[in-house]
Amino acid sequence: MRIHHVRGLTLVELLVAMILGLLVLGACLHFYLASLRGTQDTLGVARVQESGRLAMELIGNDIRGAGDRLCDQRHAVANLLAERQRAFWKSLDEPLMGLAAAAGPGFADPVLEPGTAEGQRLPGMPALQVWTTTPLALGTPGQSASEAPLPATGKDLPDVGAPLLICDFSRAVLVRVTTTGAAVGHDAPANCVGYFATGEPCPAQTPPRAALHRFGADTAFGLPQQVRWHVGNDDHGVASLYRQELLDGAVVGGGVVASGVTHFSLHYLLAGNADYLPATEISGAQWNQVLAVDVQLQLETSTGPATEARIVRSFQQTLTLRNRLP
Repeated sequence: MRIHHVRGLTLVELLVAMILGLLVLGACLHFYLASLRGTQDTLGVARVQESGRLAMELIGNDIRGAGDRLCDQRHAVANLLAERQRAFWKSLDEPLMGLAAAAGPGFADPVLEPGTAEGQRLPGMPALQVWTTTPLALGTPGQSASEAPLPATGKDLPDVGAPLLICDFSRAVLVRVTTTGAAVGHDAPANCVGYFATGEPCPAQTPPRAALHRFGADTAFGLPQQVRWHVGNDDHGVASLYRQELLDGAVVGGGVVASGVTHFSLHYLLAGNADYLPATEISGAQWNQVLAVDVQLQLETSTGPATEARIVRSFQQTLTLRNRLP
């Protein structure tokens, strides 16, 4: 009986096989990493595009709606709030105001401080403050006495303590809600008076009944809100575009809208002008003459090593204030 010896792999053959295997594995890894990097770049661009479009849509809605009083824009808002002398509520008369890029602390109650801490306005970046009004799905079935709570029907009942804009085509008032439900109360001392006068909003003496205004079925209701836009560092130290919602001098909502901001500029068109101007060339008395705002925003992707070039996208929009259209 003949014995056959089975010959195995030599050491050299084994090493060659291992090297070939490593080469194949390396090639697979290379293609995987290239594909992963391409996917990351694509996702980064998509995020930048989405963030930029969202930011421009939100700031566009705020600018177009700045100073909207729901009813006849020719009538000034009669502020009945007990704290109507606060700087926060006095700014209601200036529905849109900008802050220059090189300015220090700006706006008021609260002051928007420059700095590099989270949420502060980055030095060298402009800011914007607007007043907007959110319409409520609310109505009143008919006229009631001026000093009585307003009967209310609808799904958007305001909370007690909320500031509420009430208007028709002859009068607009801002009150603090004291009761809610089937009727909306507007009593003192949350308001300077508990009725609606046709002349001085807060008269020292109760005017005759003929001088009191009665809201009826054509009444509109809305929630006024101050909104601020600025660029500041987020919790990761990345320059980001912030949108803040303020009420009674406190930030009650908002946050980062877009990260990776490398440029943000605001230029304003005044009535009678042909050129858009930066905030540095607009005096305090001219903000009520602003007809439109040119907004430019530039974002970059946050993926990839810092030593490599980032993908940058620019967004630009010219926005007109609806309530100042001829």
